[in-house]
Amino acid sequence: MNSIIGKAGEDFAVKFLEKRGYKVLSRNYHREAGGLRLAEIDIIAQAKRSTMDRFLGRPAVTVFVEVKAGRSENPEFSPEVRVNTQKRGKIARLAEAWLAEHGVPLESPWRIDVVSLINPQNGPNCQVEHFQNV
Repeated sequence: MNSIIGKAGEDFAVKFLEKRGYKVLSRNYHREAGGLRLAEIDIIAQAKRSTMDRFLGRPAVTVFVEVKAGRSENPEFSPEVRVNTQKRGKIARLAEAWLAEHGVPLESPWRIDVVSLINPQNGPNCQVEHFQNV
């Protein structure tokens, strides 16, 4: 995926999540070693707390979002298919680093989501799917 489609996809995903009550905390969080980028999390957000969560004093869920964009509507090449076990593992390790860096206890609720976009360059006409807790 070229960087123009990727940037458009991430921008669209941020708007998509914000419309659903998510609060974006960070974008493009990454770690480097020896000048090489080891991994990156596209969006870090806080999910909207339900009335029951607020009543019970439950903390908001921190959500680490991988955005995948593509041009094909073929299910074999769907963007979300590219978030395999290895990629989820990298995101989980980076998520734990972010939580520690920001003083958030690891036992606090968090999850990994994927936002899949087909043809993000079409703006509001693109197809969006949000996969929670992958």
